[in-house]
Amino acid sequence: RNNDDSKKADMWLSEAERIYLYLIENEEDPSLIKEMRFNLLTTYLQGERWNKALEKVRDLKKSYSGPTDLPSLLFLEAKIYQDGSNISGKAVGLFAEIYKDYPESKEAPSALLAAGAIQTRAKKYDEAEALYEKVIDDYGDAGPEVVEAAWQLAQIAEIRNNWVDASLRYKSIYANHPETLQGFEAPLRIAEHFRDKGDLEAAQATYARAIEHYEGLVSSHVSPGIKIMAEEYIVRTFAEQKKWHEVIERLLELPDRYPDYIRFMENYLKAASIHENELGRKDKAAEVLRTCIDKYPGTDLAVEAGEHLKRLEGSQ
Repeated sequence: RNNDDSKKADMWLSEAERIYLYLIENEEDPSLIKEMRFNLLTTYLQGERWNKALEKVRDLKKSYSGPTDLPSLLFLEAKIYQDGSNISGKAVGLFAEIYKDYPESKEAPSALLAAGAIQTRAKKYDEAEALYEKVIDDYGDAGPEVVEAAWQLAQIAEIRNNWVDASLRYKSIYANHPETLQGFEAPLRIAEHFRDKGDLEAAQATYARAIEHYEGLVSSHVSPGIKIMAEEYIVRTFAEQKKWHEVIERLLELPDRYPDYIRFMENYLKAASIHENELGRKDKAAEVLRTCIDKYPGTDLAVEAGEHLKRLEGSQ
């Protein structure tokens, strides 16, 4: 599916269905039977066989009606109505059933978020805000769900042209949850607001603060993955300002700074492309490509760099 090969995906989903049905019919261990029944449901969901999925959910609800399993089944049933049947009202009702009847379940904050998203798309912003606020108020320790609720509240504030509230929420997100995706996006969202308004001075200042924020993450005691994300956001921040020399400089520093992160090897190609297409410096682009070939001889990357180099040299 990830490679857009729907024929093979359908083949493997059919094989999965066959295996799970066989095990359900022949296995004696109740716990394994339960696992296979839920796996069968997942197979129908991934194959977007919505009618079969809905039939299976209803079947499972009869067998597993306890407070541990029922909230997750209700959540899946709501998603089927939302994604498979586009019956938003039915989905919202099921999500409401989860957070009202099973407020202690792990699905409750997710149900609030899902219901809020439906109301937001319907432009029922008051209802959506109430649901997102409930996530923050009732599930403060939920982590990702709380951050997403805060992000959605900031987005609604922007839609309503209440920039003061939106900016305060964005600042709170990246101050309190800097290692989340929303925490990475929030500083740029503030800068982009001023850029889009044409307030270039404010945009420049907020872009500078974004760089400081990401540099702080790079130099702090966080995981290598977070440092790498911060580095990528620094490059993106320079690129949004069209500071191409800074972009190139950062791109070419990263492969040596993070030698185990293979994706940064491709930065040589990106830097060469910027030299050629943004700065009009084919000579500099060729220089970067030669460096790449020398640095990674015999690799697919070197071959690709060589092809670009031949093209450049042929056009000069």
